[in-house]
Amino acid sequence: MATMQYSDEQLFEIGKANYERLALHCQTLEVSGFWEQAKKVMQQSSTEVLDLYVQSVLMELAVQCGNVLGSQLEFASTVPISNPLGIADDTEITPELMKDINKVYKLPPVLIQLCSLYDKQNGDDMTEYFLDALLNILICMAYLNSGKDQRVNEFIQAYYSKVSYYVLERTPAEHSRFLARKLHGEKIQCDVEKKVPPVFEWYEPEEDMPQEQHLEEVSDRDGEMFSEEEAPKEAYQEEEPEEDFEEEDFGQEDLEIEEPSEEEIQARIKKSKGKGVPFDTGFVVTGRYDLNATSEIGLKAGLTEEQKKLFSYFVPVRGMSEQLVEVLDNDRRARKEGTSRTGNL
Repeated sequence: MATMQYSDEQLFEIGKANYERLALHCQTLEVSGFWEQAKKVMQQSSTEVLDLYVQSVLMELAVQCGNVLGSQLEFASTVPISNPLGIADDTEITPELMKDINKVYKLPPVLIQLCSLYDKQNGDDMTEYFLDALLNILICMAYLNSGKDQRVNEFIQAYYSKVSYYVLERTPAEHSRFLARKLHGEKIQCDVEKKVPPVFEWYEPEEDMPQEQHLEEVSDRDGEMFSEEEAPKEAYQEEEPEEDFEEEDFGQEDLEIEEPSEEEIQARIKKSKGKGVPFDTGFVVTGRYDLNATSEIGLKAGLTEEQKKLFSYFVPVRGMSEQLVEVLDNDRRARKEGTSRTGNL
């Protein structure tokens, strides 16, 4: 174990800080429901079980390393929240006490087992952090009595070998690296290897590359670079602008509609005999529009009788008659030319 310079006060503080981490993990187990079944069997809270387990492991370490010091007894009694074994500064290590300690120490570590189950169901790594904090507490206890390096190393290696089974997805090489950092590190700290997602290499332009050239280059996720000229055509294919049609494209003939004179209007009103308004007033009217009575509409459009009746429903507004004539005339001329430039009526 590496030589560290920590005062007893600092070791106590580090031990308590790591114990708080263990208590938080226990709280997570209770809140998430993982402690519910164990509580029915053990009739204890997770922190009560934690106090007894950590105190038993600490005492096992102190006893196996030789003479137990008063500072170690104080550490074992004050770092946990409670003192289930009743340890005091002057406690004598009796066979009865060792029996109680060994009984808990040799039992399956239920808290570590539940952490492993939690990790399996949630894809987490709580077990790694739980064991890291627990080993830090053991190392603090060991440094309260310097000169026991070899025995401390052997105890921690044996203990970790017993509980490391519950750490998921950690290879033997990773176990070895973790334990080496714990035993030979320069500080008592968290030594869990953080799982960092892969980082994509950032493309940096060449120093002599003009800024304009750099901005024109495109990079895909695999790092393949290509310029705009080398890029696939479909990636840069732009829509061709639609052609603007000039009025002369649709013929030079101007369509003129003769407006009826006042005398013709009056004559058509009398002729209609109340069957509807016989001319385009420019306003919405009731009744049907009579294309037969309108000046030149039916004749210029070349409408059949059926078409006249059909279109009479769609021309109650100003200018609709003229639009119908223009559309029909364009369609008729387009059919003669063999094209559908003006659309299919």
